[in-house]
Amino acid sequence: MTRKTLAFLTAFAVLSAVGCSQMIMEPGWTTTVLAKENEIFDSVNGDLNGDGLFNAGDALYFKKWMLGIEENELSVSAIGDINKDGVINIADFVKLKSMLLDTGAAKNPVELTTEIYGFDEGFETAGKENVIGVVTSDEELYDFLEKAQIDKDNIYDIYEPLGVTADFMPSESDYEKYVYIFCTSDGSAYHDPEAESLLTESSINITVTHYNNMNIKYLFRIEVPKEKYQNQTVKITDNPIEYAPGEPVPCKPVIYLYPEETMDINVRLHIKDLGNLTYTYPQYNRFTGWNVTADPDSVLHDASGREYSYLFWEGISSQKWDMSSGFVVKGTDTVRFLQEKLEYLGLTPREYNEFIVYWMPRMQDNKYNLISFQTEKYEEYAGLEITPKPDCIQRVFMAFKPLDQYTEIPEQKLESFERHGYSVIEWGGVEVTGDEYTVQ
Repeated sequence: MTRKTLAFLTAFAVLSAVGCSQMIMEPGWTTTVLAKENEIFDSVNGDLNGDGLFNAGDALYFKKWMLGIEENELSVSAIGDINKDGVINIADFVKLKSMLLDTGAAKNPVELTTEIYGFDEGFETAGKENVIGVVTSDEELYDFLEKAQIDKDNIYDIYEPLGVTADFMPSESDYEKYVYIFCTSDGSAYHDPEAESLLTESSINITVTHYNNMNIKYLFRIEVPKEKYQNQTVKITDNPIEYAPGEPVPCKPVIYLYPEETMDINVRLHIKDLGNLTYTYPQYNRFTGWNVTADPDSVLHDASGREYSYLFWEGISSQKWDMSSGFVVKGTDTVRFLQEKLEYLGLTPREYNEFIVYWMPRMQDNKYNLISFQTEKYEEYAGLEITPKPDCIQRVFMAFKPLDQYTEIPEQKLESFERHGYSVIEWGGVEVTGDEYTVQ
């Protein structure tokens, strides 16, 4: 055993036992190597192994040199004089370890660029095992997509308008700079997930934040600079969150489709914060919308043949509703009021009865209800795109607020509606909470 090795082993044992801050150096323990004079180098301070990083790998590199496992004295002599005293010895190793502890270089993670995509098959694969792949070429990416049961032509950018396919394939120049981690993870179809990917020496940690109704898989693409990739373990952590308290919820908007003859119809919602949908029935595909076959009496069938009476959705909204005009109605008079006004607005007995059955439990026991129909504000909040385009469409959306006493308010002027040809009817509502409910 060389003097250099013996000295290092003795000092390393003491270092391990008492820690860097308590290390006591005695003459004869160390073997010194004179550093080359006037040598110029350009590197990260403490980067002994030349990988562009300062981490525990550099301490291991130094240790192997001191033990004689690697003959790398030239590279060590250039930058191994950590404490700048002109010699390389165990004191430099102590300084190196201290730097790692003080700076947290061995602990502080590096944030990575993460892209999130949706894919049609996500509704079918939700709940199944997540798939993870390390990708350095198109061939490896195709293998990953096949394993994850993803059609590359049906991958969508969740931040673009519905139905816009995503340019998710890395280019040749991208592959030269990055190693890509592709993976799938469950999330909510009604809320855009957020993801944070952090790189450490041993792992790539992906934390996915989403509402807690996990009913769809998403596709994640993480860029790892090649010089920082060391076959780290990929870990995916779900961070489900509850709905924010106090936010109004537009409850039970339903859509009836009345074509003149049986036809296939596509319906898409264009909602502010589309990800804040909380429930749909039948299942709404956020990338392609609803696709149903509709009969003239609004009997709907999906691709599997299952029957529905209408399309349903609800969602959390930050929209402010205009209550500056409307109607103040006693709770006990609300049924009669709604029958009259909803019929005037063009709803059939079937439609307004379903409306009343849903809303009256929330309204009948109030002393008064301030009621306002939100045509313009609702259109602002929730656009509706229907293909083929209907001949006429009526969207009735009620906002109401319980009142303890009668309040004078300008009466709202309503316009009657008559159907013709291929018609679409929608109704919905929201209970307005808080004192400030008039749009400024």
